Amino acid sequence: MKVTLVNINMTEIIAPFIAKGEWVAFEGKDYTMFAAVEDIAFIDQNGGIALYGTWGNESVMSVGDKGWQFADQCRKATEDEQYWEERRRVFAAKGRKNNEFHPGDFVSNDKRVLTVQHQDSETGLVAVLVNNSDERFQIDPKELEIYFFAEDMAG
Repeated sequence: MKVTLVNINMTEIIAPFIAKGEWVAFEGKDYTMFAAVEDIAFIDQNGGIALYGTWGNESVMSVGDKGWQFADQCRKATEDEQYWEERRRVFAAKGRKNNEFHPGDFVSNDKRVLTVQHQDSETGLVAVLVNNSDERFQIDPKELEIYFFAEDMAG
């Protein structure tokens, strides 16, 4: 009876720490960029993983730039980071800076529906009018949630 010894190389199963649709943060030297993962690619036999998405941050005026980043240079974005980046992209899609409100925008402060009167260019505070009321006040733009932009209003 013959006995044969065979060496079989097993490939390592690589499971990325992130799934499509989840938000990640890419940490640069002096900046952090965020993206929702649109695709995942295994780039070599050593387990290299690349993440594809639209990368953006506070300093980007547009929604962001599409591209790849190495997964080992990324981490999962926190819920807070994801919220603020998604909010920034809503404003960027309208060609506005983050938290830039225009007269006629409909917003909420989680208590009432408000209409923007104007935004002070120096302080950034937003003057609002409470809908169906004569009450007016100023508020920090980060405290407002946009319902719809003035340019989207019909009629």
